Amino acid sequence: MKYLGVILDLKLSWKLHVDAKCNKALAAFYQVHSASSKTWGTSPKVVHWIYTAVIRPILTYAAVIWWSRTRYTTVSKQLTHVQRLACLYITGAMRTTPTAAMELLVGLVPLRMFIQQEAMIAYYRLCAASQWVAGGGEHAKIRQKWRN
Repeated sequence: MKYLGVILDLKLSWKLHVDAKCNKALAAFYQVHSASSKTWGTSPKVVHWIYTAVIRPILTYAAVIWWSRTRYTTVSKQLTHVQRLACLYITGAMRTTPTAAMELLVGLVPLRMFIQQEAMIAYYRLCAASQWVAGGGEHAKIRQKWRN
Protein backbone atom coordinates (compact mmCIF):
# COMPACT_ATOMS: atom_id res chain seq x y z
CA MET A 1 0.00 0.00 0.00
CA LYS A 2 1.24 3.49 -0.79
CA TYR A 3 0.37 6.37 1.53
CA LEU A 4 1.74 9.90 0.99
CA GLY A 5 4.50 8.52 -1.20
CA VAL A 6 5.63 5.94 1.36
CA ILE A 7 5.24 2.28 0.44
CA LEU A 8 3.98 0.27 3.40
CA ASP A 9 4.28 -3.50 3.50
CA LEU A 10 2.76 -5.93 5.97
CA LYS A 11 5.86 -6.27 8.15
CA LEU A 12 6.96 -2.63 7.83
CA SER A 13 10.37 -3.76 6.63
CA TRP A 14 10.64 -0.75 4.22
CA LYS A 15 12.40 -2.89 1.62
CA LEU A 16 9.91 -2.04 -1.12
CA HIS A 17 10.03 1.65 -0.22
CA VAL A 18 13.84 1.80 -0.32
CA ASP A 19 13.96 -0.14 -3.59
CA ALA A 20 11.40 2.19 -5.16
CA LYS A 21 13.24 5.32 -3.98
CA CYS A 22 16.61 4.04 -5.25
CA ASN A 23 15.09 3.16 -8.62
CA LYS A 24 13.43 6.58 -8.84
CA ALA A 25 16.69 8.32 -7.98
CA LEU A 26 18.58 6.26 -10.55
CA ALA A 27 15.97 7.07 -13.20
CA ALA A 28 16.30 10.79 -12.43
CA PHE A 29 20.08 10.54 -12.54
CA TYR A 30 20.03 8.72 -15.88
CA GLN A 31 17.79 11.46 -17.30
CA VAL A 32 20.43 14.03 -16.36
CA HIS A 33 23.20 11.79 -17.67
CA SER A 34 21.49 11.19 -21.02
CA ALA A 35 21.17 14.93 -21.60
CA SER A 36 24.92 15.44 -21.69
CA SER A 37 28.30 13.90 -22.43
CA LYS A 38 31.91 14.43 -21.32
CA THR A 39 32.44 17.10 -23.96
CA TRP A 40 29.03 18.83 -24.01
CA GLY A 41 26.02 19.35 -21.79
CA THR A 42 25.77 20.15 -18.11
CA SER A 43 28.85 21.13 -16.16
CA PRO A 44 30.02 19.17 -13.12
CA LYS A 45 28.90 22.07 -10.91
CA VAL A 46 25.34 21.82 -12.28
CA VAL A 47 25.31 18.04 -11.90
CA HIS A 48 26.43 18.43 -8.28
CA TRP A 49 23.61 20.89 -7.69
CA ILE A 50 21.04 18.61 -9.35
CA TYR A 51 22.22 15.67 -7.26
CA THR A 52 22.11 17.54 -3.95
CA ALA A 53 18.94 19.53 -4.65
CA VAL A 54 16.81 17.03 -6.60
CA ILE A 55 18.05 13.46 -6.43
CA ARG A 56 19.15 13.25 -2.78
CA PRO A 57 15.81 14.58 -1.48
CA ILE A 58 14.08 11.85 -3.49
CA LEU A 59 16.07 9.32 -1.48
CA THR A 60 15.67 10.97 1.91
CA TYR A 61 11.91 11.44 1.73
CA ALA A 62 10.33 10.08 4.94
CA ALA A 63 13.76 9.04 6.24
CA VAL A 64 12.58 9.48 9.81
CA ILE A 65 10.57 6.27 9.55
CA TRP A 66 12.91 4.07 7.49
CA TRP A 67 16.37 5.26 8.56
CA SER A 68 17.02 2.07 10.52
CA ARG A 69 16.99 0.12 7.25
CA THR A 70 20.29 1.80 6.30
CA ARG A 71 22.10 -0.55 8.69
CA TYR A 72 21.54 -3.47 6.31
CA THR A 73 24.34 -4.14 3.85
CA THR A 74 21.97 -4.55 0.90
CA VAL A 75 20.49 -1.10 1.45
CA SER A 76 23.91 0.37 2.12
CA LYS A 77 25.13 -1.03 -1.20
CA GLN A 78 22.10 0.38 -3.05
CA LEU A 79 22.69 3.82 -1.58
CA THR A 80 26.42 3.67 -2.27
CA HIS A 81 25.68 2.73 -5.89
CA VAL A 82 23.49 5.80 -6.39
CA GLN A 83 26.03 8.15 -4.81
CA ARG A 84 28.92 6.51 -6.68
CA LEU A 85 27.26 7.15 -10.04
CA ALA A 86 26.74 10.79 -9.11
CA CYS A 87 30.35 11.15 -7.94
CA LEU A 88 31.68 9.54 -11.12
CA TYR A 89 29.67 11.89 -13.26
CA ILE A 90 30.54 15.00 -11.23
CA THR A 91 34.28 14.31 -11.11
CA GLY A 92 34.72 12.56 -14.44
CA ALA A 93 37.01 10.11 -12.65
CA MET A 94 37.86 6.62 -13.83
CA ARG A 95 35.49 3.82 -12.85
CA THR A 96 38.13 2.25 -10.59
CA THR A 97 38.37 5.33 -8.35
CA PRO A 98 37.27 4.52 -4.80
CA THR A 99 33.90 5.93 -3.81
CA ALA A 100 35.21 7.37 -0.54
CA ALA A 101 37.87 9.34 -2.40
CA MET A 102 35.33 10.80 -4.81
CA GLU A 103 32.96 11.70 -1.97
CA LEU A 104 35.81 13.53 -0.27
CA LEU A 105 36.71 15.41 -3.45
CA VAL A 106 33.11 16.40 -4.15
CA GLY A 107 32.32 17.19 -0.52
CA LEU A 108 29.50 14.69 -0.03
CA VAL A 109 28.75 12.80 3.15
CA PRO A 110 28.19 9.06 2.58
CA LEU A 111 24.52 8.64 1.73
CA ARG A 112 23.86 6.22 4.59
CA MET A 113 25.09 8.81 7.10
CA PHE A 114 23.23 11.62 5.32
CA ILE A 115 19.94 9.72 5.61
CA GLN A 116 20.51 9.17 9.32
CA GLN A 117 21.34 12.86 9.70
CA GLU A 118 18.12 13.86 7.91
CA ALA A 119 16.14 11.49 10.13
CA MET A 120 17.64 13.05 13.25
CA ILE A 121 16.84 16.53 11.99
CA ALA A 122 13.24 15.49 11.34
CA TYR A 123 13.06 13.89 14.80
CA TYR A 124 14.32 17.07 16.44
CA ARG A 125 11.90 19.21 14.40
CA LEU A 126 8.95 17.00 15.42
CA CYS A 127 10.01 17.04 19.08
CA ALA A 128 10.36 20.83 19.05
CA ALA A 129 6.82 21.10 17.66
CA SER A 130 5.53 18.56 20.22
CA GLN A 131 4.40 16.25 17.42
CA TRP A 132 6.66 13.25 18.05
CA VAL A 133 4.65 10.27 19.19
CA ALA A 134 6.86 7.63 20.77
CA GLY A 135 6.05 4.18 19.52
CA GLY A 136 7.51 0.74 19.67
CA GLY A 137 8.73 0.69 16.09
CA GLU A 138 12.29 0.49 14.87
CA HIS A 139 12.20 4.12 13.76
CA ALA A 140 11.61 5.26 17.34
CA LYS A 141 15.12 4.13 18.28
CA ILE A 142 16.37 7.36 16.78
CA ARG A 143 15.62 8.87 20.16
CA GLN A 144 18.41 6.83 21.75
CA LYS A 145 20.72 7.55 18.83
CA TRP A 146 20.01 11.28 19.18
CA ARG A 147 20.91 11.28 22.86
CA ASN A 148 24.22 9.47 22.30
